[in-house]
Order: sequence, then structure tokens, then C-alpha cells
Amino acid sequence: MFKNVQNFNSKILNDFVHNQCSEREMEKIRHWLVQNQESEQFHDVLYTLWNETQDIEDAAKSKTAYKKFCQNLKYYSSQINDDHRNKNRMGSIFDWVQKIAAVLIIPVLAVTYYFYIQSEKPKSWIEDSVAYGQKKEIILPDKSSISLNAGSKVIYPAKFNNQIRQVFVSGEAYLDVTHDASRPFYLSTGNVNIRVWGTKFNVKSYPEESKTEVSLIEGRISLDVEYNGILKHYQMTPGTCMSFNQFTGEMEVFHFSVNEYSSWSENNGLYFRHLPLEDIMHSLERRFNVKIVIRSESLKNEKYFASFVNNESLPEILKALNINNEMRYVIQRDVVDIYAATK
Repeated sequence: MFKNVQNFNSKILNDFVHNQCSEREMEKIRHWLVQNQESEQFHDVLYTLWNETQDIEDAAKSKTAYKKFCQNLKYYSSQINDDHRNKNRMGSIFDWVQKIAAVLIIPVLAVTYYFYIQSEKPKSWIEDSVAYGQKKEIILPDKSSISLNAGSKVIYPAKFNNQIRQVFVSGEAYLDVTHDASRPFYLSTGNVNIRVWGTKFNVKSYPEESKTEVSLIEGRISLDVEYNGILKHYQMTPGTCMSFNQFTGEMEVFHFSVNEYSSWSENNGLYFRHLPLEDIMHSLERRFNVKIVIRSESLKNEKYFASFVNNESLPEILKALNINNEMRYVIQRDVVDIYAATK
């Protein structure tokens, strides 16, 4: 029988998740996981499973592998454990994790699973979203505030437990987190997990965009960033913006003046730091509730630094971005077509 996480090597873990290991190995791993679900080692195994299965790039394959894992372990738990309470607990865990994975489009056995398992199970979770062209402010159970930008989602418990405060975000959010030394605050988005000590920061991570940006305005936060099976840790100081490219793994660091910083939640501003035109157009689609199509491939990866803080209209923004006359655009009601300028 496996006595600790070191006995689960990478190949066995990957094969287990994909339902490809031998029946003997399958039996041992399933039995160990079910019997040790309350132990610290169980958490370590789940975290290792997450790290060892991040090489799945295809979203469909990722979801398939994840479902197999859940079904496999959930079924086995019901077979060997007659305790009704534990069966319900295992079922509710997998139902919850599957919902998070589907909503936030995160990888197989993402760190959301790890954080949830090691905490007490909240009674209910709240999912809130914002339509294109809108924004919303939400007060969390600990009195922390979170402002959601257009096209964003947040999932959080109706009541935080006594050990941890965990929220999940897809999109852009500005947070003012209440300090509570006894209960760390975590925000998970895509492949980035943020630990927060009472602070103000902005996170932008839309599934359709290439980059996740985290900007720290006040206090202290740390990031755990996963790419290609490797987990890296970063500490941030106020006035720092870290930009992680989820397609290439590249990390960029920018600095800004905290005294001059103004959040989009306050002034409706738009801030683009070395972003490709394709990502910028996604932001404009959400802001103005329009469809923007870049018809020329050569334009999509052109990088821009730009800020718009005076409530500019869509035509004004497009004109400013086209200062070098490298593109032409046609606006027809709620559809915008962009082409490379002919010379």
C-alpha cells in the first residue's frame, strides 16, 4: 500500500488520471485516496496530481481526463465506504469542483481543488457575473469588496469558514480585501493563484485573452503561477504589475506610480500595457457590447501601450490606436471590421 505521496511517481499519477494504469495500480491508488481523504498527505497527493497533469493542452482532453478521475474515485468511494456521511461528502466535493472547472475553464485538477479540500466545506456558493457593457460591485462575506468588469464572473461562498477565504474569478476584478491574519485570502484565476494580505489589487484574466495581469496598489500579495507542469512563486510590492502569458509562459514586470493610479472601477478607464491588438479588441468588445473582427492576421499581434481615462467613445479609441495609420476600420451598428491599411 502507498504510505506517502513520494510513492506516487509521475507516470502512475498521469496514468491514473487518464485511466491508463494497470488494474493493480488503479486499485491501490483508489483505495489509498479514499481511505486517507481526511489526512494532510491526501492534500499533498491532490496537489501533486494537479502539478503532474498540467501538460494537457487540449481543453476537451483536459475535461475528459478530469471527469474520468472524478467518476473513478467517486464510484470507488461508494463501493468501499458504507458511511453515508462520507459518501455525501465525496459526492459534494466532486460536484463542486466540476462546477468550478466548467465555469472558469481551468485545467485538470486545478489548484481550486487543493484549496477546497484543505478547508471546511461551505454550505453554499454564490456565482455572480457581469454582462458586456456593464460593471458591478460586490461585498463579500468578510466585508471585502470586489468590483467586476464587463464579461467577468466570480464564485465565492455565502459564508467563509474559519480557516480560509477563497474566491474564484474569470475576467477582471478590482479588490479591496479586509485584513484577517487568522484566515488567509486566496483568489484563483486560470493558472494563477494569489495569496492576499489585506490589500488593494487588480487582476485581469479572461479565458479568451493571452495574458493574465495582476497590479498591486496597496499591501502585499504573492503569486503561484503554473506553466507546463512547473510552478513558480513571486512576491509583489505596491506599484508593480506582473503580466503572465498563458500561451508562452513568459512573465513581464511593469512599474507604475501608486499615487497616480486610478482604477477602471472608479473612472471607467481602459489600460493596455504591451498588449496585442487582438486582446485589446476583446476588451473593447466587452466595454461597448459590440463584435470586433480583425480581418488581417498581420495586425493581431501588434503590441500597444495605451490608456483611456476620459470615457472615450469607441470611434475615439480606434482613432487613437490607429495613430500610425496602419489599419482601417469599418463600423456598422454593433459590428466593427478591422483591416490592414493598403499602401
